[in-house]
Amino acid sequence: MGQWFAKYYHDKGFKVIISGRTPEKTARIAKELEIDYADSDVEAVRDANMVIVSHPIEMTAKSILETAGHLQKGAILFDIASVKGDAIEALEKASKMGVRAISIHPLYGPGAQSISGKQILMIPINEDVHVVNEMTQMFEADGGIVHVLESGAVHDKMMALTLGLPHLLNIIFGKAISEEDIRVVKKCSGTTFALQLLLTESVLSQDPNLYYAIQSQNPAFQAVLTQLIRILEEMASAITTRDKKRFITIFEETKAAISRDSAFSSAYQRFYRALDVIRENNR
Repeated sequence: MGQWFAKYYHDKGFKVIISGRTPEKTARIAKELEIDYADSDVEAVRDANMVIVSHPIEMTAKSILETAGHLQKGAILFDIASVKGDAIEALEKASKMGVRAISIHPLYGPGAQSISGKQILMIPINEDVHVVNEMTQMFEADGGIVHVLESGAVHDKMMALTLGLPHLLNIIFGKAISEEDIRVVKKCSGTTFALQLLLTESVLSQDPNLYYAIQSQNPAFQAVLTQLIRILEEMASAITTRDKKRFITIFEETKAAISRDSAFSSAYQRFYRALDVIRENNR
């Protein structure tokens, strides 16, 4: 996503300078994007009005602290990590150095053609509403949809549910069917399997290091993992003991909770529309 934001700001007319852990790769990316590059983060941020930290999750806080002391007063500094963890504390320290800090999470991947229609999460640092408003106006002007969260802890809890859990479930699904020939399995599959396989294959086509970091570095994910194991054990017990009543109770309780989603009533119809689009694209 660092490359995505470099291109985004370059296209908006900003002068962009990037740095990275691998000089050769950084130089190649800079050439492709027609922007400048520096040999180090410290060199890259000098005289900058805005700095984006786009490092692996476990390196984000360290990078924030290393660069914050080299920024001019009033410069905007933000990270785009999928898990905030100790990045928020680092940004709070940076703000005390005169930096205008904020934490941002774009809820889309580097394949996005534009920010229009995409969701962006923001976490204010030390209640600095001015920088929140400034960044919100910039993204909304390009069609982005901004949601402000109250804290990094709230963010990480939501990411445990909306990123870590779906990733894990799809990896588990893939692992469960991996001992069979997937080509044979597909010939015998129905509609639900087709969509689930698409999700699983999209997850498995990405970098496992990122998925590991999203699950292992998020302090909120352990509670979600514990809950998942408890639910699996409860469902397994209902199935293996043929406790139909318990199985249906779990199903109905879950349905009642999820049906509070306003789009629930049209889910079945949208499911088949999505499947039709996928089949059309595969022809």
